[in-house]
Amino acid sequence: MNDSKEWFVTSSDVDGKEIITRGRRFMKEVRYSGKYPDLIEIVWSYKATESGMPDAEADKFMNEVIFKLADAEEAEKTAYMVAIYTGNNMMTITFYTSDIEKFASILNQTLSSYDQLPLEIGSLEDPGWEEYSYMLEMSGMSE
Repeated sequence: MNDSKEWFVTSSDVDGKEIITRGRRFMKEVRYSGKYPDLIEIVWSYKATESGMPDAEADKFMNEVIFKLADAEEAEKTAYMVAIYTGNNMMTITFYTSDIEKFASILNQTLSSYDQLPLEIGSLEDPGWEEYSYMLEMSGMSE
């Protein structure tokens, strides 16, 4: 299955704080395969700078961790990371998965080499990828 490694970046303002959205484009084949009906959202709280963003060191570390996780999930074709929202003291990472339990297993294995991270993880059924569509729409992007 072909998947895109192309990302876009946009910025918005929520309650006076900047939110940076990084979204993945050209996911039609994965999206419409019907194999990835569940949305996983990981919220990572961090100590923010005055602007609500992480400092450079924290940003580098968080990106290292989330892309390591994305690579592990995608290598197994278990999940695809499609969006990253950063700002207002949190980073929210969105995946679509074919198997929540396998996703959790890969997540636990991938993160086991790190000290406990301040993560909250939730899931919901989203077989039509409505959250992804909304992110594209709000960012002014097309699929």
